Amino acid sequence: IISRELKMQLSDDKTTLLKVDNNDLINGTFIIPEGVTTIGGCAFAYCNTLTQVIIPDEVTTIGVFAFLSCSALSQITIPKGIIEIGINTFLDCSALTQVIILEGVKRIGVGAFHNCSRLTQIIIPEGIIRIDDFAFLGCNNLHVIAVNTSNDAALKEARNLLPEEHRTKIIKK
Repeated sequence: IISRELKMQLSDDKTTLLKVDNNDLINGTFIIPEGVTTIGGCAFAYCNTLTQVIIPDEVTTIGVFAFLSCSALSQITIPKGIIEIGINTFLDCSALTQVIILEGVKRIGVGAFHNCSRLTQIIIPEGIIRIDDFAFLGCNNLHVIAVNTSNDAALKEARNLLPEEHRTKIIKK
């Protein structure tokens, strides 16, 4: 049996995940503990062996820079409990190729996916109301922005939220 020291830090009331260390991962994966509703700012920053994180629906907030430079994180699903993807949440996640955002997210913040240079596809929900400036800056391989809708008006609305260089990449899913 191999013993390892866990470094994960939670708030006193156990509802906020404050810090995760590479030692907390199991085969590159981290499962957010039950009862956690907030992923704190910089919580996963520089977890360079994180490949996958399982975020339960009860999580409602992801802090700024939460996944800063998680250079092995390749895909993420943002659950329906999250309302906003904050400022620079996934900044410099250079291995991130696919993002699925479930219904409920209303805003993608400034620089949310800045420099996710391998990001090729993102799926956004129909009800998104704001995509802030520079949300996809440096995402030079982003080819498809799929809107989970059958409604042409919702597709047009989402297209208008995007900067000019990404408007031709939007499709209906």
